[in-house]
Amino acid sequence: MINKMIDGIVRQIRQSYGEEKYEIYTEAVKQSLKEPCFSVLCLNPSLRRKLGPRFLKTVPFIIRYWPKSDNCHGEGMEVLEELQYLLRDIEVDGFKL
Repeated sequence: MINKMIDGIVRQIRQSYGEEKYEIYTEAVKQSLKEPCFSVLCLNPSLRRKLGPRFLKTVPFIIRYWPKSDNCHGEGMEVLEELQYLLRDIEVDGFKL
């Protein structure tokens, strides 16, 4: 399910930013980033038991953006605002999360 969530995030970014212009990494990359690019990684997912047979699953993600320009701060803030709106709803298997 986590991989499907990552796929949903990547799909949203690709629809908004285009296929060819930005590389999107879903694994840790130590070197040779092709900028501008995005990185989508899942942090420590957790599952906690709630009342009765219920569970709460928390799946945090880090979405990083590496700009190509020297105006890193300004470009980064623009992308941050766009991503906050763009990633409100992620579609996975026909359901919005």
